[in-house]
Amino acid sequence: MLTEDGARLLFTTPMPKDGVVLQVLQLKLIQSGRYSVRLSDGVSSVVCIGASNTSELFSSGSISEGSIVRVDDCTVVPLPLSRRIPIIMKVSPQEPSTATIGDPVPLHTEEMAVLMGGTSTPPTAAPPVAPKSETANRTVKPEGPFPSASKPAPLTRKHNFDTPVMCSQPVSTPPSRRVVGEIIPITKLNPYISKWSINVRVVAKSPMRTWQKDDGSHSLFTMDLVDSSGEIRAVAFNAEAENFFPKIQLNKGYTVANGQLKFSDKKWNRLNHDYEIILGQYSEIIPLDPQQTSILPHAHFHFTTISSLQGAKLTSYVDVLGVVTQVSEEKELVTKAGKPLKQKVIWIADTTSSSVSITFWASLCDMPEVRNLSVGMIVGVKGLRVGEFSGVVLSATTGTVVIPSPQGYEQEVAFLQKWYKSGMATSCCKLSGRSVVSVLKEARAMKTVADAQVEESEIASNLSIRLTLTFIKKEGILYYPSCGQCSKKLIQVDDAWKCLKCEKNYETPVYRFIMQMRFADHTGSIWASCFDDVSAAILGVTATQLHQLKQKGDDHAVERICTNAQFKQFICKVHVTPRAASGFLRRQRYGIIQATPVSKSFVHNNQVLLQCIRNLLA
Repeated sequence: MLTEDGARLLFTTPMPKDGVVLQVLQLKLIQSGRYSVRLSDGVSSVVCIGASNTSELFSSGSISEGSIVRVDDCTVVPLPLSRRIPIIMKVSPQEPSTATIGDPVPLHTEEMAVLMGGTSTPPTAAPPVAPKSETANRTVKPEGPFPSASKPAPLTRKHNFDTPVMCSQPVSTPPSRRVVGEIIPITKLNPYISKWSINVRVVAKSPMRTWQKDDGSHSLFTMDLVDSSGEIRAVAFNAEAENFFPKIQLNKGYTVANGQLKFSDKKWNRLNHDYEIILGQYSEIIPLDPQQTSILPHAHFHFTTISSLQGAKLTSYVDVLGVVTQVSEEKELVTKAGKPLKQKVIWIADTTSSSVSITFWASLCDMPEVRNLSVGMIVGVKGLRVGEFSGVVLSATTGTVVIPSPQGYEQEVAFLQKWYKSGMATSCCKLSGRSVVSVLKEARAMKTVADAQVEESEIASNLSIRLTLTFIKKEGILYYPSCGQCSKKLIQVDDAWKCLKCEKNYETPVYRFIMQMRFADHTGSIWASCFDDVSAAILGVTATQLHQLKQKGDDHAVERICTNAQFKQFICKVHVTPRAASGFLRRQRYGIIQATPVSKSFVHNNQVLLQCIRNLLA
């Protein structure tokens, strides 16, 4: 049942093709959500650490103490005092929890020393100290790579293909600190390796970000690196960022060496690696020649089918593979701050007969891969953010990678081309916009007030909730005089209304709602802000009409409008914004950004479904 000498086989390279079958004796949660696991082969046992991608198996109970597991991939990393520990990269449960097999004992120190390539011979006595010579007290001028009386010169060591090294600020450190270590795969990187190098391709590079603090100006940029084994992110700060940023080019190959490895924060780093590289003053980045670069992949994909996006979590990131069915012209929008913003939208579809829009913003529109997109092309897109705007929408971010007909997926690409040429792409259901798929998603993914109140996301999110309006706050400000151009509040100056932003005067303002309403369902209730369009849809009148009634003193009409709107059901899109409070409590703010009466929603949904049936029968 268990692999003979399995505990020792974890230290061998490579591991057996069929893996190593062992029993879990002990399971313990350690830092960063990872687990310490003691594994046994029935005779010997050894302590291992599970990589972060294995944590879910342990936390969910799929693997527990007594379970029989198969270890398919394992990396041995060095520790201080000449110790080593196996890191489990891939493991799968084989049998449920059983009684302990055999009488396993931990591997002895002598056996561990042999496995580590050392010896178990006890240390010998220290040699006698030689007497001091006459020159012992003589001051000897140290010999080094730089003269002690002058400033160290910049490092210009040449690589084997005669390309100068990109090095950070020159420092007078021993030459051994700058020797490029052994080339290893990205997946083998860990903080316990002192000298390492990786041959990688830069597939994404962020803009330089700068900010000011009390101690001065700061800057950083990030880049995503890939090789044939995996992917990792590298981050450079301040002087290193200024030095490396202009020298790094997208899709070029480099040897990266001597950086600090720390646990990656999955809030900001979504790459599939436990660590990220912090480039420092001893780091080196050496360009690779074209031949070495050509064997490096352009990206590692984890494709999600388009139809499954309707169940994807908002603000999560996905990779998609599809055929381009529509390419819009590039538009130039204007932000609230008055700055121009470029936008380009494409539509892609896949064999699930679903299509979705992908929006590129700002400088991402200028990527050659985006500019050259055309209808009928097969593209793989990595790192798209899932959003919701009248359905599912995908947005490109700084780390987004677009690759036409990605290598390594030739079979999927050929199948997509055959599917597209058969004409099946013309009958796809659109996830973006009010299509049948978004209607079904709305019904399946409907949330409750309780879901909104326990929302723990650090960023704002939108939830679809069926709510009943229970109360409208009629005291205080219900609306305000606004500018017809920018919607900012107007100030009355004599007999005119002035907009301080547009510097325009108006005889009569346009009134806009700004109301507080209480909504409830079977799980609870919330106070939510409702602005002009939403309040008008709920009340059935505009803010200007309500203002005219109040000016006439017809309070009964105002009360009747508010009373008639109460206790009606709406399909609401609720914008949940996290807001920090004092102590350890955390509250949210709620805003209704869309409210559709349930009666109208039923009619529209049925019309969409009937039209979909007609299309299928046509």
